[in-house]
Amino acid sequence: MKSGKSAIFFLVISLSVFIFCIVIFYAHIAVFIFARSNDIDISYKKLTTGGLTEFVFKDLKAIERKRGVGILSSGASVKLVFDKSPAVKTTADFSLNNVQFIRKGSEEAASYNNIGDLIALPFSSLLRYKTITGKVSAIRDGISVNDFLASGDTIRFSVDGTLIYGNVIDADIAIFFDKELIGKIPPELTSMALKDGGDGWKSLTIKVEGDLAKPSIRVTGKLFRLNIGVK
Repeated sequence: MKSGKSAIFFLVISLSVFIFCIVIFYAHIAVFIFARSNDIDISYKKLTTGGLTEFVFKDLKAIERKRGVGILSSGASVKLVFDKSPAVKTTADFSLNNVQFIRKGSEEAASYNNIGDLIALPFSSLLRYKTITGKVSAIRDGISVNDFLASGDTIRFSVDGTLIYGNVIDADIAIFFDKELIGKIPPELTSMALKDGGDGWKSLTIKVEGDLAKPSIRVTGKLFRLNIGVK
């Protein structure tokens, strides 16, 4: 898988870490510290707070300098929930509206011809999502991402997993395609790779494990399993 495609996993994790940093630091300070430590440009038109537990951004933009990839959202909110459970100390519920993945330079039209294209498709800068929601929690050795769901008109994807200190990832990703996109995928690839996702949607499941910079990726389709090593 090309580096541009592997960067999508970095985006999801970076977004989750960014949300969680607000748990540790307060609002503007959290944004500054996170951006500087991770070499990310972050800007927003407005940031308001509701006490110490709720944060609302307007026109949020975050770009990772090295790869030139990032996100743009017209509005984002984060609410902290404190849990007395010994396993989970604090959870951040987040919601982003009107979201677009962005990258430097121009991007070619989306391709649907192979598994790699289908994996990369949800993170194309040509697509928009109505909402991205999820929960990020502190765990003993890192953070966990739960109920992460990006919802668009023709595509959606979910992520559940953990990021352990040392950048060790263990995540399950499911990508769903609606009838419009399914019609653009070669029929032989659809019949072999995509499973029934309900309500006319088709799905593809992915397992990501190991070093975040070069993870092991296992794709499970309707009739096969494929292991991909990111270099």
